[in-house]
Amino acid sequence: MGDLVALRRSSARSTGAGQRLLRSAARGKPKRLRLNKQMQADEAFRAILADCLGAASTQAGVLKAGRSVEALHHLRVALRRLEVMLAAFGKAFDQDWFEDLRGRAKAISAKLGPARDLDVFLEDLWPEAVRAGGDFTPLRRSAEEARATAWATVTDVIASEDFGHFLDDIAALSQSRLPLGQGEKIKPVARELLKTAARRMEKRGRDARGRDEVDLHRLRIALKKLRYLTQMFAALHRPCKVKPYLKSLKRMQEELGHLNDIAHVRTTIAGLMQGGDAAAIGYAAGQIAGHYGAGRERAVKQALKRYRDFRELTPFWKKRG
Repeated sequence: MGDLVALRRSSARSTGAGQRLLRSAARGKPKRLRLNKQMQADEAFRAILADCLGAASTQAGVLKAGRSVEALHHLRVALRRLEVMLAAFGKAFDQDWFEDLRGRAKAISAKLGPARDLDVFLEDLWPEAVRAGGDFTPLRRSAEEARATAWATVTDVIASEDFGHFLDDIAALSQSRLPLGQGEKIKPVARELLKTAARRMEKRGRDARGRDEVDLHRLRIALKKLRYLTQMFAALHRPCKVKPYLKSLKRMQEELGHLNDIAHVRTTIAGLMQGGDAAAIGYAAGQIAGHYGAGRERAVKQALKRYRDFRELTPFWKKRG
């Protein structure tokens, strides 16, 4: 907690620099982050924070101008990347106070979640489910009303002092000179972070062989964290070593994402049934839930096959050359 107080004091002293960084990020698309092997780990970490901040600030600026399904998605991705990087580097640098910032990123993302879930339900999942025909009008109306409420929350969050202070604190940390780490180069630190994330995913993969929905969800989250780290540290390795690994990660994430869509349909419909006229929307809700539920076993089988294929790959950070 003392380090967080020091950061806030640093933020107060360097408000001008932090605000300039925020304004610059919000004006346009941030430059692509390029780490290099010569960077110190703390220098690379600050560059990563600035990159995530740029993405979050840009999307927040779009959302302040009006509703954007794409901007909301990318803002949540930026917040999740911040969560992963703060957790990983907090352990690497032995900085427990990073957990406070990580928790704030997670809390903000959770408030934005319902709107994103309903966007996916109505924009991505709805068309396929209603293709066979039927009267889905009451269910659609109920979902649109719920989405309007959820998007009002998004507007409130983006305009809130909590969100503004969070971005300020990330900007301050990215610009600060607080002592972090032990002067290591980024590549060996990145290797350890990748190894830790890969071990976690292997554990989740073993658990997921039982095909339990919770275990499959945990595998998806572990995969997502490993993919964020891989994408962030890709520039430290030769592209020919990283690309096959990333390609396999992406394929597995697509399969697990489909499983998540199936679970997402069920929870979304359950929420709509509780908040609306169950008699009016029940039949259509059952049709949609049944459509996606019918494909679960095939999706589980395919996801686990992708995982076995992935396990055959040698991690790129272990390859020589």
